[in-house]
Amino acid sequence: MSFKKNTAVTGFTVGLVSATDGSDITTGTPVGYYTIDGGTQTAIGDVTPVHEGNGQWSFDLTAGEMNGDVVGLVFTHATGITVQHTIKTVTELVSDLNDVVGPTVSEFNARTLLAASYFDPAADTVANVTTVATTTTNTDMRGTDSAATATALATVDTNIDTILVDTNDLQTNQGNWATATGFSTFDHTTDTVANVTTVATTTTNTDMRGTDSAATASELAIVDANVDSILVDTGTSIPADIAALNDISVSEVLTTQMTESYATDGTAPTLAQALMLIQQSLGDFAISGTTITVKKVDGATTAATFTLDDGTNPTSTTRAS
Repeated sequence: MSFKKNTAVTGFTVGLVSATDGSDITTGTPVGYYTIDGGTQTAIGDVTPVHEGNGQWSFDLTAGEMNGDVVGLVFTHATGITVQHTIKTVTELVSDLNDVVGPTVSEFNARTLLAASYFDPAADTVANVTTVATTTTNTDMRGTDSAATATALATVDTNIDTILVDTNDLQTNQGNWATATGFSTFDHTTDTVANVTTVATTTTNTDMRGTDSAATASELAIVDANVDSILVDTGTSIPADIAALNDISVSEVLTTQMTESYATDGTAPTLAQALMLIQQSLGDFAISGTTITVKKVDGATTAATFTLDDGTNPTSTTRAS
């Protein structure tokens, strides 16, 4: 009997006899195991086999348990002799093939060529070939090695058409190149270049000057930004500062407290330093012998010292510090 691969089997039967006296086993629960293509042995899913009578037991096998080319089955019983079965499955059963419906006689005759219609490769000619699959080397056929495609040939055809137009134009204007289409009439000895878009790197040219150490666009942009800042300063900031200086009033000059400071001996003072020294020399000083000591505003710190030419009847004084 044939079994189809990966197809469930209902009621697979096996006979079990006692290992003691060979009598039929009619009670208990047999256990089945299966292997697929020599794989790991696994218990059959049907754990409630049916006793059909006279020691014959039936098991239901699932499609998964039959999904192999060779299925090994083993059936055991606690008191019985182990039984083994090996099943070689098939992909199609004869019953499946019987279901195939063939053509009718009229259909068969319609698809059969008359002897006169048979193709003779030695004498007949192929009227048309739509597609040829990859072929082996054919020493009788030449000209297709590295053959161009239709697209490539179309491109070549377009280029040839353009060449024909150009050569016809040359023929028409032969001897008068000045009127030939596509030819330049520029005379480099007398004509002037109207515009130059890009000049590639050139060798040294002693006739051209003005580009040695020329600034780049980025450097010129920096200069431009600096000039803009200068224009802002000269046009807005500096005039505003000058105007602010012109707005100082007399009262601000006379009522603004000066910062105390004194010029050192032998150094020309500022206006504020000169006024501070005059003020302190008139109102805060001490005489000891031939030394006059002028105090600062705090009345304690020395601001300057002077030396008299005589301690009793002085006629001159000189700054000492």
